[in-house]
Amino acid sequence: MLLKIFNGRNTSLQYSIIIAIGIIFLILPVYIAPNNGFNPLYSLVYKLLNGNPWAIRITFGIIVISLLLLTQYYATFYGLFKRKHFQFLIIAPLFIFSSPWAWYLSPPLFSLLLMLIGVKKLFHLGDTEKVTAELSSSAIIFSISSLIYSIMFMNILLIIIALVVFRQFNVRHLFIVISSFILPYIYLFTWYFMTDELSIKWFEFINQFSSFSFMIEFGSNWADYIFIAIISILSIYTILTIIGNLRSKLIQIRGYTVFIIWALIMSVLLIFIAGQNTTFHYIIILFLLSFIFSIYLNDNKPNWILETAIILIIAQKAIIIFQMLYA
Repeated sequence: MLLKIFNGRNTSLQYSIIIAIGIIFLILPVYIAPNNGFNPLYSLVYKLLNGNPWAIRITFGIIVISLLLLTQYYATFYGLFKRKHFQFLIIAPLFIFSSPWAWYLSPPLFSLLLMLIGVKKLFHLGDTEKVTAELSSSAIIFSISSLIYSIMFMNILLIIIALVVFRQFNVRHLFIVISSFILPYIYLFTWYFMTDELSIKWFEFINQFSSFSFMIEFGSNWADYIFIAIISILSIYTILTIIGNLRSKLIQIRGYTVFIIWALIMSVLLIFIAGQNTTFHYIIILFLLSFIFSIYLNDNKPNWILETAIILIIAQKAIIIFQMLYA
């Protein structure tokens, strides 16, 4: 019943539910994550905001709201979501805020917003007149994202995957990607050279990728384990269904969908080098899963199984909120 409300009708009711959910999630305590690893831009943000609860809350709210609204707008613009279908705006918060760690202003959260903007640029690769400019700006945005959350440096591979998916792969475009991506790092390490910090910072940067470690702290009670089981089953089912239906889609839509699935695969692989940021890295994976699930709901009518799954996820959120307020 809940998912059927978000079918393009009952617009006022959709907006009311979205606003109510937004208020519930944003009134809870928000914290800022410590800087773990080589994250030079996040280090500046941490020094600026740490100790100022209102600044942390406002920044957190701006990033989360921007992330949700921009994704909804982009997905509708590129034909991945139908007009007036707002399932994503309720699904994404239910997926993302799945542990107390989600209420932290963290490197993955900042980088996710930049990643979204970069992906939007990549979706223009089909336009041959703008491919060079869009490719260069996307690579720079992804690079800046990695200066906030260092392991996102590996997303240079995601840009190369985009070249293949959108049939723009050649030596010239590969050179543009690499040169544009390393440009912010040239400026950064030039600064470190001038301040006599080059050797120290270079070691910190390299060490981030040579230390394969992650910490699993997601499930702490039976409700969390139920959530993990539901999300796992939903993810496998929806991804397989979407892949099976790709042939019936337009070539452009097919390319967008395949790229998003690759982005999910990359985000899952990156968790193995996330280290102390593992608990915050889940937000990227869950965001992409919510996006893929929303694509599925736009093409398929929700059944009682999906409705039941969403109700159980809502129940898990209620337990988390209760624990955060009264534990």
